Amino acid sequence: MNPLLKKKPFQIAALVLVLAVVCGFLWYRNSGTEQQTNVRLASAQIATAEEQLNHSRPGMERAETYLQSLKAINVSATPDDFKQAFHDYVDSLGNALDQVKSSRKIAASVDQEIAGKKAKLVEVTKKYLNNYSQ
Repeated sequence: MNPLLKKKPFQIAALVLVLAVVCGFLWYRNSGTEQQTNVRLASAQIATAEEQLNHSRPGMERAETYLQSLKAINVSATPDDFKQAFHDYVDSLGNALDQVKSSRKIAASVDQEIAGKKAKLVEVTKKYLNNYSQ
């Protein structure tokens, strides 16, 4: 056997290196899993809010309840791009609701903006859920 392998300092250094590599791999692997879990949780809460929206009577109260349900979702542990897409969507819904309250109608451009923001949110959600489900 190689005399270098018999020396204690080398054995300790090799053990530390192996542990560092294993810990680094586990951290890297779990960081994606954590993001996926947080996005999945937020998506489930959004789906619950949409389900409640679909089962409530039409009217302003319905829209206000949906908006409040979305605002109550904590997305602080989600990735930044998901957080941004979510807040953009909620803000556009809030702006539309304010517009409806003030003028009793909503412009087609606001509808398009909301649809675009929701599409972006869905795109970002799919990115995280599809990338880590392999």
